[in-house]
Amino acid sequence: MTWPVGGDLPRLIARPGEPGSFWQDRGDRHHAGVDLYAPAGTSVYAIQAGRVLQTYVHTSPGICPYWNSTYAIVLQLPSGLILKYAELAEIITTVDQVVTCGQILGKVGQVLLPSRVLPTDPPYIQLLKDAHHSAMLHLEAYTAVPLEYDERYLGGNYFGLTVPPAELVNPTPILEEILKYEAPHTS
Repeated sequence: MTWPVGGDLPRLIARPGEPGSFWQDRGDRHHAGVDLYAPAGTSVYAIQAGRVLQTYVHTSPGICPYWNSTYAIVLQLPSGLILKYAELAEIITTVDQVVTCGQILGKVGQVLLPSRVLPTDPPYIQLLKDAHHSAMLHLEAYTAVPLEYDERYLGGNYFGLTVPPAELVNPTPILEEILKYEAPHTS
């Protein structure tokens, strides 16, 4: 396995309840993955080998005014686990492509447009803006292919749920396992 974000960056995983952590309570929504903050344009790597199942638009200003256009890649691992790499500026893979561990999938995108954040926007967005965390890899894990369009889901968050959907898995243990054994990529 390999760390999914390139560059000579600190490899930090948000702890439960911290901004960017799995199932972080954001008031009217819960965070569906883990955010790994990195400069826009940083390479994003396949944690393990797998097959690209889907690629699509993840966020856009047409959906939410403070969002930039970003993309998602859905990758199925040999174990059957499915990873969604989201908030990418660029995708360097195609649907049905088989990728190797450590292969570049895309580039980190700047999801948040700080100049468009208003005082009435959600508090977690205000915190991201104030912390200068506008670019990140958003990583989700599933036991079944996530729906591309789910009325409960928007931009990496589930609305109206107090517990994660049965198919959503916390990716934190995967990232922690990588930290035990893997040297960081440089790009």
